[in-house]
Amino acid sequence: MDIVLSELEECIASHSSMEDSIDYAALIESINSFLSSLPSLNRIIFVRRYWYVSSISEIAEQYNISESKVKSILFRLRKRLKKHLGMEGFFL
Repeated sequence: MDIVLSELEECIASHSSMEDSIDYAALIESINSFLSSLPSLNRIIFVRRYWYVSSISEIAEQYNISESKVKSILFRLRKRLKKHLGMEGFFL
């Protein structure tokens, strides 16, 4: 699980101070907004990987796409999430 969460470290700062706690609800809202803007398959892949901690191979098999395609989608989504969060005022 640590490996999966480490993939998101470049997008979301660690939750380490009281100020971070105050911004936590706004961060959740921003991530939900980002997810709702995605096409269905991309949203499902993102949630399967980072919420349900599914492996790349499990996701690829279930949706009948290659592992490299899943990795590519996740890479692009993390990049878009980082940009989205930056525009919302969340920076590392």
